Amino acid sequence: MHVVATFDSPVRAMQAVAYLRGVGLRARATTVSGSIVLAVHVLVPTSREADKAKAELNKFASPADLAAAVLGKTEDDQWERQALPDLSKLPGYLAPPCPGCGRPLPLDSRVTACPKCAAPVDVPALIVKYHGPEKLAQCYDPALFGSDAQLTFEEPCTCGYDLHGLPRQGVCPECGANYTKRGVDEW
Repeated sequence: MHVVATFDSPVRAMQAVAYLRGVGLRARATTVSGSIVLAVHVLVPTSREADKAKAELNKFASPADLAAAVLGKTEDDQWERQALPDLSKLPGYLAPPCPGCGRPLPLDSRVTACPKCAAPVDVPALIVKYHGPEKLAQCYDPALFGSDAQLTFEEPCTCGYDLHGLPRQGVCPECGANYTKRGVDEW
């Protein structure tokens, strides 16, 4: 797999995946392990697709421009449904507070301003901030994540060895213990 972009937001990464799939590329997203800050890679399977994907993504000056391109596809709103998490699948207690007034925000990815105080908000980003990125996994179609059908958050082996880059299941090369990397849906 070839990394074509890295985002600090799973929402932005999924928007890039949706856009790239819309131009015929086989893109998927996966988290970067071993990082203190959340990072999500957008991947494609071949170097030819990687070159095309990078060229496509370089057309946009910012992630916001990419989001506007994805959300602006009026001929087929399927891209919007794929790029934005369906927050209605989440329980109400996960509704984040508005940074401006503290009132709970609606569980709707399309909300960009608090209904009470009009403060600008990014509801999915606030859910990630307060509850972690794993909460958003159930809000996406698993097919968007490729054959693994899930994001993985890698933890070191019990001996402390960094398992980054190793298969989802295996034997730790340091201590010989069996390990299984947990996916978002297992947190």
